[in-house]
Amino acid sequence: MRKTPRERQSVMRSLAKKLENTKVDKSYKEKIPLFETALSFHTARINTLPIRQKKGLIKYINPLSKKFAYKNRVRQSTLHL
Repeated sequence: MRKTPRERQSVMRSLAKKLENTKVDKSYKEKIPLFETALSFHTARINTLPIRQKKGLIKYINPLSKKFAYKNRVRQSTLHL
């Protein structure tokens, strides 16, 4: 069964928390390109949106599928690390 965007987001959030809490050096993050690309995709895509789009339906790149997905609010669509 496919994960919903919200479930994918929680997966990314838990991955981020695991990476933050790991007692290894920061180069460990570089070995997980998914984390880096997801973070840059989210921030880059959302920062380029016009304000009226941020208030309404927002189109952003899903970090796991690289497809476009829709969210209702900016708060839900950004990765909170």
